[in-house]
Amino acid sequence: MKNIYSILVALLFSYFLVGCNSGAGYPANQTSVDTHGSAFLIQNGIVVNESALNARIPLIYHSINHNGQSASITCSGTLLDAQTIVTAAHCVLDMQDYKAAGENYTESSIVATNSLRVILPVNLTQAVNLNQPEQTNWNVYHVATIYVHKEALNGVAVYGSSGFNIVEKSKLNDIAILKLTTPVANQYQFAKLATSNPALGQSEIIAGFGVNQGNGVISADSANGASNVLRMAYASVQKIDATYIYVGGSSDQQQGYSKNCDGDSGGPDFIIADNGDYILTGIHSFNDGNVCGVTNLPSASLSAASYQDWIKGGYLQDSLILDSSPASSK
Repeated sequence: MKNIYSILVALLFSYFLVGCNSGAGYPANQTSVDTHGSAFLIQNGIVVNESALNARIPLIYHSINHNGQSASITCSGTLLDAQTIVTAAHCVLDMQDYKAAGENYTESSIVATNSLRVILPVNLTQAVNLNQPEQTNWNVYHVATIYVHKEALNGVAVYGSSGFNIVEKSKLNDIAILKLTTPVANQYQFAKLATSNPALGQSEIIAGFGVNQGNGVISADSANGASNVLRMAYASVQKIDATYIYVGGSSDQQQGYSKNCDGDSGGPDFIIADNGDYILTGIHSFNDGNVCGVTNLPSASLSAASYQDWIKGGYLQDSLILDSSPASSK
């Protein structure tokens, strides 16, 4: 779960949401507020130089202002068509206030559409990297409408800056759709939705804009280890339940244990079909364990197959909706 205004210090029970990263990299004229701690790690990803991934995975940038200070928050997403991105609900909900488990969010908790930017690289072999701004190599798109599952995070008790507690995983519904104001350029590509879950033990690509440094990471430097650059890793399906797929890589001296963490929220789990299609099987949501760097504790992604009806159009009737018209803006 993203924490906009302060580091998430205490996590109850044995789960925490993957999280959008705050403050590490930012475009010109923004001030960074460092709000993530060393406990939040991505596991052993490499910077993406493959056009097939850079063409499908946008960075979702959220600019905020709190107590006179500007900060940036990043999540990941997946392009489904020229104007549609699927991501995690917690990437676009403002959760600074208390919410009891069993209570639903309302439209008033959705972040303002004009606070979001969707960023994709012009050069598809060069990953977007906010730590080394090259804005001439970015295409920046704006969000017209946000659709959040109407029972998103129903199973989570949120205590604002004090933390949160996942009470009932089956009621997370951690999914949202972003509709862009204009179509993306023709060079970008789209994922297809899985119609069934992957098999246990199946290898998947996991990717996102999270951090790659800290305990449990085999190698990282100060620049490429930071968040806000697209990375990928291979991991295998460890467990499947009603709405979640749990994915983690094998632990060895060369690769290390690969999984998702802070900044990777909303990003994809992919398998590649025999015909070359990239099939979206999961949407990054939360981790088992209270530290991302714990080896052999996989990260959890919402099952795309379980929500395929919602993603394919159910969101039009079964959502909290915020669009960019003056009447609905916050």
